[in-house]
Amino acid sequence: MSSFDFKNVSKKLQQYLSEVKYSTQTQKKLKLESDTETSYAPPIWILGVMYTHDTLFLAGSDTSSQFSNCEGSSLMDDISSKFYFSYRKDFPPIRTADDVFSSENNDKFHPTSDSGWGCVIRSTQMFLAQTFTLLLLGRNWRTNSGKNASGKYNRDVGLYSHILNWFLDMPGLPFSLHTFCELTANELYEQNWRPGKWLGPSTAANIIKHAVQLSNCSNISGLTLSDLRVYVARDALIDSSEIYRTKASANDPVIVMLPLRLGTSKFNDEYKDCVLKCFCFDNFLGIIGGHPKKCYYIFGAQGSNLIALDPHFCQEASHSTAHIRLSSYHTTKPITFSISDLDPTMSLGFFFKTKSDFDEFQNFTEASRIFYRNTGKSKHCPMVAFGKRELSGIGEFNDENDTCVITKSETSITRTRNADSESYVIL
Repeated sequence: MSSFDFKNVSKKLQQYLSEVKYSTQTQKKLKLESDTETSYAPPIWILGVMYTHDTLFLAGSDTSSQFSNCEGSSLMDDISSKFYFSYRKDFPPIRTADDVFSSENNDKFHPTSDSGWGCVIRSTQMFLAQTFTLLLLGRNWRTNSGKNASGKYNRDVGLYSHILNWFLDMPGLPFSLHTFCELTANELYEQNWRPGKWLGPSTAANIIKHAVQLSNCSNISGLTLSDLRVYVARDALIDSSEIYRTKASANDPVIVMLPLRLGTSKFNDEYKDCVLKCFCFDNFLGIIGGHPKKCYYIFGAQGSNLIALDPHFCQEASHSTAHIRLSSYHTTKPITFSISDLDPTMSLGFFFKTKSDFDEFQNFTEASRIFYRNTGKSKHCPMVAFGKRELSGIGEFNDENDTCVITKSETSITRTRNADSESYVIL
């Protein structure tokens, strides 16, 4: 008779309690400022699109439906068209390569739900799905625009279905939870990371890079995802020579990931304007971050409040690509919270179709000093710097003991750091 497996039962009990917790808790509500008799509400910025309050809406109607952009499209149409990946349960057990070759395979826990530990991966999936939507469907894509004038579904619906299928919770799909867990286990091998353990938002940048590199998606309308590249800006320094190494690469679409730590134990409010202004760029992909041990996909802002999709809601997993409840992959219930409550550890991302787009972005941000914090002192490190990397052979991340040194010339900025540290530059 086999001995009682206390470790396995304990983890299953934790999983069950997490599902109960997140299925019964009251979800944070979307709180937006509206026009009053004495003042106008701040505009809402959603990844480069501005929404303003429309006074023509009747009093008492839902606040989010009272905002529209210059083309008359509503705020909620934009939000509800974004992919929403939340906790799921009852999907196939997650196994990594280490499980296959390990002689201790039977003693390991293979979760069938990510409740309580998968929020960073879910937020990363939403971030990446937004990238593919922008790349394949365009910024103005809306789920309610899938039919043409004759009532037939157009070509974009097929692309939409392809994107969604890539993220379903099934082994072997390019951006599924199972694939992300395998990549994370490999990335954090020395830390002995296993599915069921939490991970930080900074790791998401590298996981996105590895996932895109390893994807073998089919050719879609002449575009393969192998054309897409991911660049992780170490030490918050963007070196264009590392992104575009050859003339041929100048036409490659690129995701620039920025793993940052803007403060020590809490968010440094001096960077508030730097972060908020990012949402005004139409090539901004959003933020993977949130509160300590609780990650969201942050995609918008109003005033000093951030707007995000919260993955902490457990739903039944889809068991086949042919039977998908589409409504469960979209939501009309985003959340808002003050940027001052943002955890200092996060990953930001920008998308560039070509090098000329990148050069234009660099010239504008440097001239306007958007990435410099509001202290009145010119010697402070910018949130993001452009220039040459002086110190080579360093790891992907730096720890909180790093020192940030800016060397400025007429043409470039060089960022150096302590060569002995391995994780973050504290800005």
